[in-house]
Amino acid sequence: MAKSKKKIIFIVLGFVVILAIIGSAIFMGSREKSEKAIFVTTTNVEIQDLESIVFTSGRIIAKETRTITPNTSGKLIELLVEEGDSVVYEQVLAKFDSSDLHKSIESTQIQLNIERERLNQLLSNDALHLEIAIENAKKFYEDTKNSYENKKKLLDVGSISAQELTSAKNTLDRAYNDLLLTKRNYDTFKTDLASQIRIQKLSITSITNNLKNLKSELVNFEILSPIDGVITNVFVEELAIVNQATAVFLIEDLENIQVITHISEFDIKSIKIGQIVKVTSDSVSEDEYVGKVSNIASRAETINTAQGQETVVKITIDLQNETELFKPNLTAQVEIVTASAKDTIAIPYEAIFIDSEGNNIVFTIVDNRVVSHYVETGVGGDLVIQIISENISDADQILLNPTEDTKEGMLVRTIEGKN
Repeated sequence: MAKSKKKIIFIVLGFVVILAIIGSAIFMGSREKSEKAIFVTTTNVEIQDLESIVFTSGRIIAKETRTITPNTSGKLIELLVEEGDSVVYEQVLAKFDSSDLHKSIESTQIQLNIERERLNQLLSNDALHLEIAIENAKKFYEDTKNSYENKKKLLDVGSISAQELTSAKNTLDRAYNDLLLTKRNYDTFKTDLASQIRIQKLSITSITNNLKNLKSELVNFEILSPIDGVITNVFVEELAIVNQATAVFLIEDLENIQVITHISEFDIKSIKIGQIVKVTSDSVSEDEYVGKVSNIASRAETINTAQGQETVVKITIDLQNETELFKPNLTAQVEIVTASAKDTIAIPYEAIFIDSEGNNIVFTIVDNRVVSHYVETGVGGDLVIQIISENISDADQILLNPTEDTKEGMLVRTIEGKN
């Protein structure tokens, strides 16, 4: 009897469980039927290599350009190069009429020779005759002095008169004065000669310097190339009269080419020195050339565009490979790679929803239900952008064009979109 009751209880409990399962299924089914599914467009997550590129155009220039002006004024009697010629550093490009300068150099050289001869004469002009005169004056003075002393003794013994002694004294005084005068003449001669020699040497130095200056001006009568390059313009003709402000030649270093372009103020923050640049020019060839950003201007400027005024920053790009086909002032198309990522998760821009707090949200579809994920973005391509998240993989299906009405867990029916 007890066993029969237990059997009945188990049967009843099993029946209740079955009814509960059936009821739950009926309830869930009725719930799904009552919840309206929303049709959405989806796409699959992809793994790609991405590059973030700034597109612009620029002008081709030579890295080094020189407008050549002369260092003097006059007539150009000879032009030694023409447009298209290659030239090297300090090559003579043109010559002036220097005949007047050569005449000045010749006359100055003659004057210098004359002054040097005068100096030689002064140096050979000795004072021997004055030295002999001094010796003679000394001897005469000594003789008259001895004669005067002897006559003083003779006067004491009464052998001569006082008048004879006075006469001897006068002769002695004259001899003494003659000696002083001769010495003074000698000193004056030596002083004057030294002064004349000094003045003559100064004159020779002045003329020598003048001659050097005249000869140094000869280099100004030739126009030399300041760089290696190509003559890309000749502004004057032979026999033209020019001055220091006249442009005669334009020389450009065509072996080192640059591109000058302007980057919008909104993109300049992503431009860095050394970034790789792809350069093309429809007027040159279909080939792609490689360059690097070599300079970023220190200040912005405002330029006029077809859309109006725009604030931009000038940058310079050095081309790395052969550029013989490029010509200054041609237009070039520029692609600056500002960032790159290899084998990264990439989704379309329209798959990202930005909430009111600025968070990036991506919605995946799991069992026809929406699942939200906060993500970080990375390198942006033309149509897709890198996603940084541990919760999204290349196996996921993601929602396109989500809105603020897109909620976690909502029921959806998918329409296949981008792949």
